[in-house]
Amino acid sequence: GHVSDWGSILHIGHVNGDRIPGIWLHPGSNMLHFRMSDVDNANFGYDPSMPLALNNKYHIKFQIVENAAKLFIDNVLVSSKQNVVH
Repeated sequence: GHVSDWGSILHIGHVNGDRIPGIWLHPGSNMLHFRMSDVDNANFGYDPSMPLALNNKYHIKFQIVENAAKLFIDNVLVSSKQNVVH
């Protein structure tokens, strides 16, 4: 089901503002909320337009290769950003 507050899936960092990366579910929905710190923005992010369906398994992969951050859902690249802080 849905969570009433931000549902943390992954958060790497010492405090809330450290997001290397952070992946949450939006309150009251199954929509992903992906955030990370980069050289331009401490809260760079991407929110996929489709909610995750209940009772389905998903492979969510985040990777930083050299200076590029990439977010994949079920092996499909849904967001990428160059010049990230890691």
